[in-house]
Formats: sequence, structure tokens, C-alpha cells
Amino acid sequence: MWNHTPPAPDRSDRIGLAERVAASVRWLFLFGMLTLVGVFLVTAADLPSPGSKPCPTEAQNFDVAWHTYKSVNHGKPPLGANAVTAAAALSSRKSGGPYFIGPLHYNDSKNPPAPSKWYFDTATGTLIEGRSCRY
Repeated sequence: MWNHTPPAPDRSDRIGLAERVAASVRWLFLFGMLTLVGVFLVTAADLPSPGSKPCPTEAQNFDVAWHTYKSVNHGKPPLGANAVTAAAALSSRKSGGPYFIGPLHYNDSKNPPAPSKWYFDTATGTLIEGRSCRY
């Protein structure tokens, strides 16, 4: 009379839950990937292309080399009345070098420099860039 068998458990509830969890994981993965792509694009868009600004790159490299030489050599600046002669000292292997490699293409011997050039005052260690020789 009361020989009633309970119905078998419905597996569709567990399958439905598993599918919802899998879909959520896929959406989270997709959102994460899109976020990473967005961060990469924003970062890459802000980087200057190689060689696009050779004048300020050369100026900054010379400035860093000059100050590095001076700090390694206990405050003594490289010998040279101007950037060209100082670049020779910075390029040598003496005193822990070379600190600077390559010729100077955008150096100006006058202060203020031409707009597309830079000037380095070796007496004070000051870099002065022309109007268009800046990042």
C-alpha cells in the first residue's frame, strides 16, 4: 500500500550547475584576457618607437654617462672643455669606462643650442636641450 519508491535523483540539476560554472569561468577568462590586451595596447601606445627621437636619446645618454663617470671617479668630472672632448674621455677604457659609445651627432658647441640640438656645460654638468630636442 505504501510501497512507494521515491523518484530517482534528477541529474539535470547537477549538469545545469556544472554548465553554469563552466560558462562563468569562460567569461572570467575572456574578461581577463581582454583586460590584459587592453593594458598591453595602452602601454605599447605610450612607448616611443625606436629611433624616433635620436637627439634627446643622445643627449640623455651623454648626460647619464657624464654623471656616472663623475660618481665612479669620486666627483672628478671627465677631462674636456666641451662635450666633444669629454665624449672622448667617456669612450675610453680608462677610469672604469667606456661610459659612452659613439660619436655625437646632435651636440651644439653654443649655448643656447640650436632647436634640434643639445648643449652640455662641462663646467657645471648641466644639459640644455633645444626646443625640438626633447621627449
